[in-house]
Amino acid sequence: MSEAQHDLVSHEEMLAFIKSTFDELEGPDHCWLNNVDGGIKSFNQDGIFLVLVNATLDYSLPRSHHECTFPIERVKLLQQRYPKLNVFALQCGSSVDSINTHTELIQTIMEEYITYPVLISEKNFAMMTNGACYLLFEGSTNRLFHIKLDEEFGTLAKAIEELNVPQKESAPTIQNSNFGRMRQLEVIKEPDFRSFRNLLLYHPGCLSVDEDGNRIFISDSNHHRIIIADGDGKILDCIGSSPGFEDGEFGSAKLLRPAGSFYCTAENFLYFVDSENHAIRRADMEKRMLETVYPVCVQKNSGIWGWVLDKLGLAREIAQKPEEYELDLIAFPWHLMKMGEDDLLITNRSFETSWIMSMATGEIKKVLRGIPNIMEMRGHTIMEKMSLLKEIYENWSPERLQHSFSLEGIPHAGLASSVANLQNYTIFSDAAGQRVLKFHRESQRISCLQFSNLGVLGLPYWLVCPIERVCDSGYSGRSWSEHLHYFNVLPGIIDILAHLPFLNLQVLLCLCIPFSLLDEVIFMLDMPSFIFSGRCDIQVFVDIPLGTELAAPLEESCIWRQARGSAVELSGSEGEGASTEKVGVAQQWFDELDNLAFSKPGLEEDIQDEEIPPDRSFQDKDKVHFDCAVNISPGTSEVVVSAVLYLKVKKTQDNGEEQKNLAKRILDYQKHEDRKSEDACTELLLKTCRDMQDMIFMKPLQLRIRLECGDHPAAETKKETITTDSIIKIDMSLD
Repeated sequence: MSEAQHDLVSHEEMLAFIKSTFDELEGPDHCWLNNVDGGIKSFNQDGIFLVLVNATLDYSLPRSHHECTFPIERVKLLQQRYPKLNVFALQCGSSVDSINTHTELIQTIMEEYITYPVLISEKNFAMMTNGACYLLFEGSTNRLFHIKLDEEFGTLAKAIEELNVPQKESAPTIQNSNFGRMRQLEVIKEPDFRSFRNLLLYHPGCLSVDEDGNRIFISDSNHHRIIIADGDGKILDCIGSSPGFEDGEFGSAKLLRPAGSFYCTAENFLYFVDSENHAIRRADMEKRMLETVYPVCVQKNSGIWGWVLDKLGLAREIAQKPEEYELDLIAFPWHLMKMGEDDLLITNRSFETSWIMSMATGEIKKVLRGIPNIMEMRGHTIMEKMSLLKEIYENWSPERLQHSFSLEGIPHAGLASSVANLQNYTIFSDAAGQRVLKFHRESQRISCLQFSNLGVLGLPYWLVCPIERVCDSGYSGRSWSEHLHYFNVLPGIIDILAHLPFLNLQVLLCLCIPFSLLDEVIFMLDMPSFIFSGRCDIQVFVDIPLGTELAAPLEESCIWRQARGSAVELSGSEGEGASTEKVGVAQQWFDELDNLAFSKPGLEEDIQDEEIPPDRSFQDKDKVHFDCAVNISPGTSEVVVSAVLYLKVKKTQDNGEEQKNLAKRILDYQKHEDRKSEDACTELLLKTCRDMQDMIFMKPLQLRIRLECGDHPAAETKKETITTDSIIKIDMSLD
């Protein structure tokens, strides 16, 4: 490390230019990409800045995978250790207006999961900084350090601490059996190209198979989940619900960029690496439970009380997330392979470091550093994996594999965890094209795995954030294009007896209290005689975007509803067969007695058939319909409905330009995003996936209905019931 000794005016010019870009996303000589949650706006301009300069983020430039991955991983570790540090990357001498430049950088950001902004500048500071390096400077004093890329990690940390940047506090303890329930929610930042989130798969980096069970385990890395499908693409299950670090049931477990996996047939367990959490996880496929193998769990309680709890079987185990900057611990694992009978070999993406871990205990037995040592240990396993790809890249366009780096004597070694044999097929994960491919070994035909049963996945985690969950996270604050609707409605009426805390209708009837005296009984309880509340049926008709069709029906699991204010008991609609008349609970009870007393036995079966409401939800090629019902009371209320539609391009769209325009329309749901980034995302998608008909898009729907409910109209007598149920019809389009 050395403090920069270049000309002072040159330093001041460079730092002045960098600071001038903080006020706007684009300028004549610069452009910001990956501006996560307004990252440049949140920079403390008097704080400490760490800049990764010209670290070959552009994949179009010749370089090894190590040259790209290694400095990025170091910056991530420093970012985790020093959260007060302002971090960004600077790419000098690149064309600000070039779509190709943006496209290559976006692909790097997605593949390396870069969560900090990237500044593209047409000015060339390469001579000033001697090429690729780290720059460390203090905004208030312009004090500047120039640090080479190959410097030791400790050197970087020492320079940052010399500038008095506080470290992150120790990682909090986590209850292993219920990860996260006792832990405060933390900020989860993600790459800011939300258009790619709208794809069914978002960087499916790795896969493995269960040949006996005909199952494929697909690491949908940037969606933070593992999708389980059969050989025909039918989705069977899904592990993971949102980014984070939490064990438990598959539907509530949290991962952060899962990658390589290994299925153990004997245990019926799936082992996989949780890359950005620096952890190894294990999924029990029978119990549908996820647990953490590494870091190793330790006993929380000690002493006599801990011994007592242990004997009673009440002792709790905790797992502590490793301090990410400790180099002796697992950091950013990517590949996972079985080694011997009881061990796993874990390797990072650049094959610079490997860890040998015990499957049973989670203990790290040995650490290997350097590609030669790793190749000596497991080179033959990697060679076997790569032999599966030999026929594929003889029948496939070479540029599709250009981003997969090679080891000495092993082409495309970076894909070692992306290929597996399943029956007569070789299954291959095309992470750049956001899809999974099947290669039939006899016919030599390559096809895209056509997914079905998409409703298993439910709503994407980034679509909604319940108001009960108050946290400062990278995705909860997203602003979505919403459909707002306002209505004035009147309530119906429900007898107060349904809400009595200590008495219920059965008790009052057993006391032989006449129905006409119920008001007096309620009055004696010092409660109002009626709570006005009634049903409002909301019917939603959605026109899907022109040129698309449903890839799968809209299922109930893909709809999220929430009632706020005076609205309660939100549910799906009962259909047209449901009665629109609302009466008190007592009257409903008497009606049921009358039906039992006076109905003919022979007609009982017919009556039951008539009471089954028909299913009113439907969907055709151009429209989707779903209902929801809510009980409303006087006052202001709000109904929030979020849904996701799975769409694909119609087969009639044969023209490439038409497909491109259609893709832009589908992906362009954030109208305020940078247009250059949107164009680059579309170009990248079309470049890596020539036929858009292979893609499945997730189209989000956000509907907010505000209801103003007046007082119930007065009845002439106390026994009279006035029904004021409402039916609201909403027509909307996603175009």
